[in-house]
Amino acid sequence: MSRFTDFIVSILPKGLRDRIEENKQKKLQAGAEESLRLQCKADGRETEYQDYLQSIESHKRDIEMYEGYLRDGIEDAPRWKYALKQRQMEMEFLRPNNPKDIEERNYWANNFYKEFVKVYPESEDLRFHGTSIFNTKAILESGGIFSSVDINDGYMASTDLSGEISASSRDSLDRTIQFFTDMGSYIRSLPAGCVFVMNPRTDKDRELKRQDAMESVNFKEHPEQFYGIFTTNENLPIVKEWVEKAGLDPNKAYNFQGFLDKLKEEKNKGKESMDHQKEEQKDLKVEKIKVGDQKSKDDEEVR
Repeated sequence: MSRFTDFIVSILPKGLRDRIEENKQKKLQAGAEESLRLQCKADGRETEYQDYLQSIESHKRDIEMYEGYLRDGIEDAPRWKYALKQRQMEMEFLRPNNPKDIEERNYWANNFYKEFVKVYPESEDLRFHGTSIFNTKAILESGGIFSSVDINDGYMASTDLSGEISASSRDSLDRTIQFFTDMGSYIRSLPAGCVFVMNPRTDKDRELKRQDAMESVNFKEHPEQFYGIFTTNENLPIVKEWVEKAGLDPNKAYNFQGFLDKLKEEKNKGKESMDHQKEEQKDLKVEKIKVGDQKSKDDEEVR
């Protein structure tokens, strides 16, 4: 708009200004949507675009329904408040699917754990927390991973007790990948989730390992607990940004293959260190034998 038009709008009643701004935003959104539709058509993703539109409408219906439940003041309000929050957060990440992304997700869902156990360093005792892409953003913005009952007004969205979170270990990571990392959420036009990788800190963390749990993690107070995070190629650029904004090292954000490579590197370092120690012990043993032989020789000469 011109400066004159801006001036005219500025002196209008607030209600009318709000309607003009709302119409302006609708036009911008419509333009962006048309651009996306044309891009998907050019990419041969018209079916994926239609699925995306259906997901938007489904989310809008859910949001309207949950808002209605909350207005009615039913006893189960915390549940619907949580469900409404989830749908609203998901809306930000809806997009038309990309066949390459789906192929990548299916590949790692089927193959990641098999590759993981080959390279997992025996010296490490890592914990893993899988979650959706929208919860990943919320976690990094809040600075930590906390029990659902502690952040949702007492509503238990999971089996986690207050002050604890779900956290798999080496032997149970496959379940985290399969069920808690949104590898199949493309059926709702959503990206895959992420897996936070953490170092245990307390004795209780080590005790809770048998229950696939650990104490809540506060990255602001204990950044050393952040070993890394891994996700799909689609998510990696934005996840790196979130990690950096959270005051953590963005170089510790990996795609699935990158995380496997990191573990392999650590495992090789550990092997090299062990080989070096063995070599030192061998040299020390040889030296002791030489000293013993020399002493025997000296004693023989004295006699």
